[in-house]
Amino acid sequence: MMHESGLIDVRVFGAGVFPPSIPVLERSRAVRTTIARFVRGTLPLWQSLDRTAIADVLGFYFFATGRKPA
Repeated sequence: MMHESGLIDVRVFGAGVFPPSIPVLERSRAVRTTIARFVRGTLPLWQSLDRTAIADVLGFYFFATGRKPA
């Protein structure tokens, strides 16, 4: 779709990998707080997975970039 729109240097990559959620456990405020602290404390790890095959499979979203020709 981006190529059809005339963009060049199109790149699409997976991102947004986070630990899996366990809805039954996350009903507890204490568990949600602990998980949030864990994710914040390990955020560089999760961000390092962006643009990897792991992110393509387990990421929550994709980024797409392209450039308009001069």
